[in-house]
Amino acid sequence: MLFFVFIRCNSWYHNGCVGVQLGDPRLNDSEIFACPPCVSVHSMTFANPIYLGESSSPMKRRNSTPAETCGRPDCAFKKSTADSDEYFVKRIIGRRVKVEGGRGRVEEWLVEWDGYPIGESTWEKESSMANPTELIESFVNAAEKEGLDLDTDPNATVLLKDAKRSGFRPNER
Repeated sequence: MLFFVFIRCNSWYHNGCVGVQLGDPRLNDSEIFACPPCVSVHSMTFANPIYLGESSSPMKRRNSTPAETCGRPDCAFKKSTADSDEYFVKRIIGRRVKVEGGRGRVEEWLVEWDGYPIGESTWEKESSMANPTELIESFVNAAEKEGLDLDTDPNATVLLKDAKRSGFRPNER
C-alpha cells in the first residue's frame, strides 16, 4: 500500500485518500504534490510517497497502524479495517492455472500472508489482491532468480522453493 507523508504539516494519507493510483505521474520524485487541507488554505506542502515498511527514517515511521494515521476524516480504509478482517499480502510464492466454465483459463496465485506462517498461504485470484501487478512482477523476478521459466508451459503450476519447502506441491488443485 502506498502512503504519503507531507513534510510541512506531517500529515499522512493513503494513496486512494488523495486520489493517486499506482503509475500516477505525481509519484515521481521530481513532482510536487500538496496536502489537500494545506491547499485549501493556499499553502504548499510537499509530499514524499513511500511504501510502508521501506523507510527507516523516523520522520516517515509511526508507531500506530497506518489506518489510524490517515489524515482524511472519512478515510474508507479506516472504516473497512474496523468493520471487517483484512489481510495483507506479503508476497506471491506460486502460480497455477485452472479452467473454469464460462471463463476459460484462470490464473491463481499462491499468496503468503503478512503475519502468518508460509504454510497458511492460500490460492487467490488476481481480483482479490490490492496491487496484483506489482506482486506478480515480484513473483516473476523471484522465479527467474530461482531458474524457473514461467513461459515454457503457461498452464504449469510454478512454485518458489519456499513454497515447496513448506509442503505445497505442483499437482495440488
